[in-house]
Amino acid sequence: GQAGATGAKYVFGAMGLGVLAVGTAIAGPLLSALEIPAGRESAAAVAFHVTIAQLVVITIGTPFRGAVEAQQAMGQVAADETSRTLLSLLAAASILVIPGDPLIVYSLALLAGTVLRFGANATVAVARFPELRWLDRFDADCSAGAQRAALRARALSAVPHRRVADPLHVLCPRA
Repeated sequence: GQAGATGAKYVFGAMGLGVLAVGTAIAGPLLSALEIPAGRESAAAVAFHVTIAQLVVITIGTPFRGAVEAQQAMGQVAADETSRTLLSLLAAASILVIPGDPLIVYSLALLAGTVLRFGANATVAVARFPELRWLDRFDADCSAGAQRAALRARALSAVPHRRVADPLHVLCPRA
């Protein structure tokens, strides 16, 4: 249900931040332990950090991909896999047309492709599957809160010297 999907988004969001923290922490020791050709250290460091960013995006996107697969939306799964393959090919081809260090260009192109795929997949998944919507949950909470506020206001309206102010109207302007 929606509560489980919301929880999964928070869990995988936190895991994404964990990947970022661990990746950042191990970058120095890992890059020092590798035999990187002289003069390529900077490019290797950039590629490593870009790869960590890509892993963060992939981790955060997991609940959306999981929902698509759980709903057996095979057309969307196929479109995502096809786009992944095509974007990977474009990333490789970008080395030929974008000036700069090929390792950095390729890493950044892969990251851009991953962000595009995540954005497209998440947008379609949220549109198709209501349990993935953050704002629907907030709207439902606001609607219930508005009903409670109306009851409180009616109950307190019998006391003429009290004026009711409800902070819910700041958070939920439609309430």
